[in-house]
Amino acid sequence: MVFTHTLFKSDKVKFERGPDDYRLVKCTATIQSGTLLLMEHCYVTSDIYRIANVIKYSSALFDNLYPRSSRVWNESSLNDAELEELCVEKAQKNMFEIGSNYVLGLEVSVFNHSSSPNAMVWDFSVDVQLEVPVLIMSIIAIRDMEVDDEVTIWYGSGYFGETKDVVLEPPSARIRDSIAAIVHQYLTEQMCKTGELPHPAGARAISCKTGELPHPEGARAISCKTGELPHPAGARAISWKDIALDHICVFYGLYVINEKVNCVTPRFVEYFEAEFQKEFRSMHVFEWIDQKLHVLSNCTFCR
Repeated sequence: MVFTHTLFKSDKVKFERGPDDYRLVKCTATIQSGTLLLMEHCYVTSDIYRIANVIKYSSALFDNLYPRSSRVWNESSLNDAELEELCVEKAQKNMFEIGSNYVLGLEVSVFNHSSSPNAMVWDFSVDVQLEVPVLIMSIIAIRDMEVDDEVTIWYGSGYFGETKDVVLEPPSARIRDSIAAIVHQYLTEQMCKTGELPHPAGARAISCKTGELPHPEGARAISCKTGELPHPAGARAISWKDIALDHICVFYGLYVINEKVNCVTPRFVEYFEAEFQKEFRSMHVFEWIDQKLHVLSNCTFCR
């Protein structure tokens, strides 16, 4: 299952590993305050235990989120009690709290905490009229930084014994417009004109020229091909619908690994029988998934 996806990553930062697998984000170039550094489609839920389950059923999250151990994710050990405990610990140490919700990302979790941060986290939530919203977490520089500086964020009060809140100003209208433009393309999967990204009605066009947002020269730009986003050579482009489908499955208590149903929880069976007024059978899972795919394909943002 795929629960997160990076929409944008600046080439002015790099993700590093230090001694004892300590991970951090450092500057590769001078960064000005107000620079957009990262955007990631994250998993969001009001149920803290679902965060742990998402980590449990994702090899990428389990293997990369702190605390990391010598054991590597393996489908055969999903019912291991020790693995369950480790997933809960990973959830507690990596999730963000936004209002009454808990949010988990893969790459946003690499940014370390500081009581005097040089970057901030900004969440952008879109109601796509589904069971789960699309929530994008962005990392934005709030101070000028030099080469080799570590990029840090503030996790919130209560971390590492801190009791004082750090008051951060919201990002500028220019940054918010840039974030909205990238999210708009991600959701509509539109073809963009040369040198420009699609932008919401009424918002100004965002130029892709060197030094301007949404991405600096050399950064991973969103592809201009219809429905495609940046992806490693040979890999299939990931659509927001891929992420949303897995989020919806977890919402109802269904877990799929390598396109095979791995776990149908009692919660899913109870929901299914109440919703469709018939006894649940294993074959119904695929019918239900097809139904959800149809809803996604006809979603307002899938044109």
